[in-house]
Amino acid sequence: MATFKLGTSVVWEIWRSRKDAASLVRERPRKSKATKRTKDEIARLVAGVPVIDRQTLRSLANATGVPKTTLWRHLKSGWLRRAVSHVKPTLTEEHKQRRLQYCLMHIRRQLGAFKMDLVHIDEKWFNMYKGVTRYFLAPDEGLPYRSSLNKRYIGKVMFLAAIARPRFSGKAKNILTAKLVFGRLLNVYRRTSKNRMKGTLVTKNVNMTRKIYKKMLKEKVFPAVRKNGQVRRKSNVVYVQQDNAGPAYLFLTMILWPLER
Repeated sequence: MATFKLGTSVVWEIWRSRKDAASLVRERPRKSKATKRTKDEIARLVAGVPVIDRQTLRSLANATGVPKTTLWRHLKSGWLRRAVSHVKPTLTEEHKQRRLQYCLMHIRRQLGAFKMDLVHIDEKWFNMYKGVTRYFLAPDEGLPYRSSLNKRYIGKVMFLAAIARPRFSGKAKNILTAKLVFGRLLNVYRRTSKNRMKGTLVTKNVNMTRKIYKKMLKEKVFPAVRKNGQVRRKSNVVYVQQDNAGPAYLFLTMILWPLER
């Protein structure tokens, strides 16, 4: 101490400061926290990059200076979107005219004729019951018991409906609607028994085949259209168009049925 001309208190102060291990490590200067970019700033940076540099996140991050993790976070949240660009053919005026002619070739009716002589028919199928049904029951009420010979086979009920374009009646001065709904099929009871007499109409499930469907059209649909008479036009022919016709009924897609005046 005499050699360095230092007092005792100064030496003890240096000794105590060196006993702390943290004082031996040099602290790094703290950097100021980088400012967080807003979504508007990121959008301007992304929009300013050429599309050729936007094919991958790495190239986009290098071009914008925005970290790749930040871009991925915005992409995952849905704010940034990844779009797929398809090369489209260059259409000339000649190409446009050919496409327009192709579309006009498939227009069979004139613009003034709006299907005044067309009747649309469609069938709707409903299950007679459900295999699993939920009920609201009282606390002391039991669950209803339901049984079937085959629980996998559920009968269906078919309703056939026909509709035509509504039109304005000049005499009645109102709008005439052409809605026709045909319900279930009725069978005639063939023999007399203790339950019912012969000839009684009985509602019974039947298998809807091509023959029965054609019979239903001839006996129910066409007479109802003839009786309605509101679908008539200048011609004496009515077209019946099936909606969603199956392969078994394609022969009935367009039926010509002359109406008696």
